[in-house]
Amino acid sequence: MPSCDGGTIPDKDRKFYLSGIKIECNPSQNDLDKANKNKDIKQKKLAIRLARSKTGEAEGLRSQLFGSPEQIN
Repeated sequence: MPSCDGGTIPDKDRKFYLSGIKIECNPSQNDLDKANKNKDIKQKKLAIRLARSKTGEAEGLRSQLFGSPEQIN
C-alpha cells in the first residue's frame, strides 16, 4: 500500500485514500493523530448537543455519536 500525501484527511469510513483517487494509502503518524483529535472534538460537540437536545432529536444525535445499532452489532 502506498504512503499518503501529506495532510491527508480520512474518508467517512475512517480510511485514508490518495488525493483525488480511491486508492487506500498508509497515513503518516501526524495525519493519524490529527484525525483522532478531530474525531474526539466532534464526539464531544455531539455529546453536548445530545445533552441539550429534546427527546425527538436525541435519537439522531445518539446514532451520530455511537453509530446505529446495526453498526455496533
